[in-house]
Amino acid sequence: FWDLIILPTCNDRCSDVSATQGIQVFQEGFSREARAADIGLFTGGLGRVAEAAVEQLQRRGAQLELNASVNGMLTNDFEVTGIRSSRGEQTDISAVVLALPPKQAFDLLPAHWRRREPFWRLSQHEVSPIVNVHMQWDRQVMGRDFVGVLDSDAQFIFQRSQIHGWPTPPHWISVSLSGAHDLVGLPQAEIVARVERAVRRALRRTAGATLLATRVVKESEATFRPKPGMNAHRVRPKTPIGNLVLAGAWTATGWPATMESAVRSGRAAAQVLLEDGG
Repeated sequence: FWDLIILPTCNDRCSDVSATQGIQVFQEGFSREARAADIGLFTGGLGRVAEAAVEQLQRRGAQLELNASVNGMLTNDFEVTGIRSSRGEQTDISAVVLALPPKQAFDLLPAHWRRREPFWRLSQHEVSPIVNVHMQWDRQVMGRDFVGVLDSDAQFIFQRSQIHGWPTPPHWISVSLSGAHDLVGLPQAEIVARVERAVRRALRRTAGATLLATRVVKESEATFRPKPGMNAHRVRPKTPIGNLVLAGAWTATGWPATMESAVRSGRAAAQVLLEDGG
């Protein structure tokens, strides 16, 4: 029963989640205020969130470098002096917000910094996968926008056509599987077969319905794992390097790996730079 809440919020089973993190979810969701556990649905897709962020940055005069990555930081003993892009270009900087997953952030650090506190803690993190299976049916197979089920091969099922107002038929549903350690390494055909069986068990309207098409999306490193003891390795934004701060849902926000945690970490990192005159 507890996994119905813990799996989608912490992206792991309650048997593998620290008690501190699990308790935080229930305290925040069920004890803070009457509507704290209300569930919202994106009706436009995450692309709109990114587009809105880009527009806001551009209005404030930010220069964005898209379709490029950073593959190195230029440093001296005390600070970051520049970054090197995958195109071989070097850019001088005054401050850096390192907002990558812990492993990628650790790998980007200069070797002689990795043993320092708190940077070595980034290497202690493990990851937890998410698998999404998008299914196209010849008829409507569910009435509600979404349902949660106590089945490890279904978990949460979303009626995408209804949520987004897409024309039908066909009818699209999406199955979201958090903490999908036992699925992520399987061939797509096997994942589809398992999920279809689970969906047919959960939704009576699938009786006689035909599954027309499927798409499997695997996120092998979707989030950090909030295992017991991992709070010690969720670092704060401020680092010993004066112009380098850390951000990400995995940092010490007190929240699990959610968008709320990511936003809180970004605000905390920006506040450190402002206070330090960055």
